Amino acid sequence: MNRLFLVSVIAVATFFAYQQISFAVCVEGPTDTFTCNTNPPNPDPVGVQQLGNNADLTVNVLPGAGINTLGMPDTDAIKTSNGSDNITITGGDLRASDNGISTGNGGDNIMVEDSLISGICEAIRTGNDGDTITVINSTIISSGCEAVNLGNDDDTLTLGTGANIVGLIRCGNNFDTLIFTMAVPDEDLAFLSLKISSLNPAGDSIAINGLFYIWEDCELLVNEIVGGGFRMIRPIPTLSEWGLIAMAGILGIVGFMVLRRRKVTA
Repeated sequence: MNRLFLVSVIAVATFFAYQQISFAVCVEGPTDTFTCNTNPPNPDPVGVQQLGNNADLTVNVLPGAGINTLGMPDTDAIKTSNGSDNITITGGDLRASDNGISTGNGGDNIMVEDSLISGICEAIRTGNDGDTITVINSTIISSGCEAVNLGNDDDTLTLGTGANIVGLIRCGNNFDTLIFTMAVPDEDLAFLSLKISSLNPAGDSIAINGLFYIWEDCELLVNEIVGGGFRMIRPIPTLSEWGLIAMAGILGIVGFMVLRRRKVTA
């Protein structure tokens, strides 16, 4: 009887644990609209997997929501198929064992703001047709491939203030545009504007506001940077209280030695 009771308890616990693990916080509703919220489990271990769904999808990752598929090998955080998809990540955290965001063919619109997107392969990868990507105050990082891969066709990548692209931006085939729209310190505006105009869209790099950008295979660079940004001020090194006491002691010893030497020479 005790053994039967124990087996029953284990079976029930396993069932509820499985239900909890298999539940995804990124839910569909209405049809073809997926919303990732902060309900548990957060981060979502499954993400949005819509390979084969060729509808025009809408995916919203709300502030504080996350997706983490690192426990599922070769799994994107958000994966869509063909169709014109609208993906908005606001204050989200996406970490994937493959691509952070991967879309199929179709003109997709991806907005990333105040977020982190990382992938073992690409952080953001789009398919064919014209795609539009905007990154503001976010980190886009890849540990194995390109940070951003725009695929084929005419694509546009806009980098706003705080867009931290850690890795290569690969624009791909056809006519691709890379737009710089960040706010920079007033004293840097003229220099950076001139610098951007001299760079090679097909492959080059630039540092803006302490962030480094490198790209390949683009056709056009657009300068829309503005003044009014804040210069990063490095903290002036200071001594702690114990450091001040030690420094005073050293100066006192040095002063004593100097006075003693003067007395001897006198």
